[in-house]
Amino acid sequence: MALAEELKRLRAAKGLTQQQLADAIGVNQSTVGQLETGRMTRFSVDTLYKLCDALGVACDHFRPFLSEQSPDPEPESLARPA
Repeated sequence: MALAEELKRLRAAKGLTQQQLADAIGVNQSTVGQLETGRMTRFSVDTLYKLCDALGVACDHFRPFLSEQSPDPEPESLARPA
């Protein structure tokens, strides 16, 4: 499963619209749409953390997907800084 598909699956499982997720992470709805379709392939680590918070998953949940679409720059560890 691609990162885009997993983001869409998690958003739908939380019962969120693209607009609600966009509002939660501080981006516009078209950005969420591009992430879910794979048209946006790079995003910040900060966006990754916000997605994890909004979707209720640990950032390590996305580790298997990061080789195909990695945040810019790719962190050594997805653990949040203390």
